[in-house]
Amino acid sequence: MNAVSDAETLAFAAVLTVAQDVDLLAVKGQCENDRLGVLIQSVLVIDANDIHDVYADITALRPGLERIVSVEHTSKRATQYCATILQLSRHFRTGAIARALGHDINELAEQNEQWEWAPSTLMQRCAGLYARHLSGQSPRVIVRGDSSVLQHEHNAATVRAMLLAGVRAAVLWRQVGGNRWRLLWHRTAYLQRARHLLAMH
Repeated sequence: MNAVSDAETLAFAAVLTVAQDVDLLAVKGQCENDRLGVLIQSVLVIDANDIHDVYADITALRPGLERIVSVEHTSKRATQYCATILQLSRHFRTGAIARALGHDINELAEQNEQWEWAPSTLMQRCAGLYARHLSGQSPRVIVRGDSSVLQHEHNAATVRAMLLAGVRAAVLWRQVGGNRWRLLWHRTAYLQRARHLLAMH
């Protein structure tokens, strides 16, 4: 498979969006709640037929699409978060971690459908899943920023929830054909698809 699809580009853009938003929150204490909601909801979509079923509002991924087009505007911290998230997603190929986290995400989705939790509650639940299943795995995502921001429990939980959304996006990216070599060899194709998607959304 040589052509880079919209799904592959958008899934990678979601990883980049998460990385950038984690950096923004950690450094400046800023968070775009609407975008956060789209990213966290994506965790609960397990069996999707289309990328639009995973990300209800594609405009939420614009920051990632813009980073594909203008990579020089990405901080070194965000670049490192992205690389680590992609590595961490390999745990989902097989094994106990994938099964346990998959089970808990399915359970979380069923509970959310039944109780219709507030966004803050869902965020806290996703943060708990990340802490339980992924925070101790290698490689660890080391978030750097303003200590006064990161020491705030709500901010720390938001970071963990976003990282879970990032891993979910990375898993989706691999499922639709993404891999490290395609990023290297098809950089121009990614850029062209990103520009097209930005024009569309």
